[in-house]
Order: sequence, then C-alpha cells, then structure tokens
Amino acid sequence: LPCIVTMPPLRCLEYAAPHAFGRFGDIYHRIRRPNSMLTSEVNNLCSILRSCHSTLESLSLPGEIVSLSLNSSFNWDCLRELYVEGYWPEHAEISLLRILPNLRIASFRCYPAVLYPIIPPHISLESVDVFLPQLRRLEIASLVQADCVLSVLPSGLESLAIIEYPPPRGRYPTNILCASDLLDMFTDVCLPAVTHLKLWYRTDVSDVPFLRYLPRIFPSLRDLELH
Repeated sequence: LPCIVTMPPLRCLEYAAPHAFGRFGDIYHRIRRPNSMLTSEVNNLCSILRSCHSTLESLSLPGEIVSLSLNSSFNWDCLRELYVEGYWPEHAEISLLRILPNLRIASFRCYPAVLYPIIPPHISLESVDVFLPQLRRLEIASLVQADCVLSVLPSGLESLAIIEYPPPRGRYPTNILCASDLLDMFTDVCLPAVTHLKLWYRTDVSDVPFLRYLPRIFPSLRDLELH
C-alpha cells in the first residue's frame, strides 16, 4: 500500500488476522508476529486509518497491532465499538483506551500466554478517574489477578463478560481465575447498572462467599451465566 490511501468515509473496519502462524515440524502453531511482519501490517493499516478515522464507528484489530494503530493524533470521537483478538500488546499504555471517549462496546479476546494487565497495579487509580465513561458492554478474556480494570469501570456499564479464550472445546478450562481471585478483584466494586453477567471461573473454597457477594456488586442483575 502507498503511504497515504484515500478511502471513502468508512463506518466499519475489520482486520481479521488475530495471529501469525509458525511451523514446528509438520505442525503449524499460532505465534506472535515477527517484527518485520508487524511493522509492515501497522504501516499498511495506519495508511488506511489516516483517511477514515474520523468516521469509524466499529473497529476490529489484532491485539498486537492495536496499540500501534490507535494513533492519539487521530480523531476517534465516532468510534463506538472496539474488538481486539489475539495477543495483547507487550507494552500497551492506559492512554491507548483513554483516547476513545465515546466507546460503548469493548471486547478483548486475548490469549493467556504472557499476559499484560490493561490497568497494571502501578498505575494510580486517580489517573484513570474517567475511564471509558460511555462504556456499556465489556467482554474480556484471560484476565489476570493483578489487573485493576474492574475497579475503574463506569457506573453505567450494563453488560460484563469475563471469559476464557480461546474456548475450551471439550477440555477443562484452565486460562481463567478462581473464585477467590474474583472475590478479591471485586472488593469495593459496585456496578449498579449491570443487568447481564457472564463469568468463567474455577471453583475453590470461596465459591459460596463470592456468589453471596454478587448481589452487592450487581444490584440490578437480571441475567447470570456461569461456566
């Protein structure tokens, strides 16, 4: 692609390539993108986004590319939906998401290998006092216990899903938190507008205390799906 690509005023852009493949013997496995591939893809994608960022309402990107493609100099005021899949970027900053002030739907389906929190513990919560204020639906996979994202979600959030990715497909789910982890992470959290909740978690001694705590966290809950 040339450095600048003239595009019509796109409302939706989907880049459906969540990962690269590497060959080990006779078997292909998913892998992180090599640097040469990553640079080429980011340059191509940015050349498209330069001409349509101000009109985009929905954007789907591979995880490794998202932090390099969401340029803070672009106008993201129209963006309402962000779908991220694959490997979470290794050095993503919280500013990555704070440049999306009107985001209403966010989905992060990321692999559990080498996890990086969206909001790590060293980030001061005062610095994210307004975190995606318009967000209404959040889906997040491979959440790590050190992530503070649950503590700064907006009070208007209506749907929350903490899932396993990739789906277990008949095997016992392993890339999920246990009940005691969730109980710790939801301490002092209240999301009064959430009506739909989906949770993947491993059972442990905190199952009953965690389930008893749910009505306090989600007083408006109507639909509950547990795995």
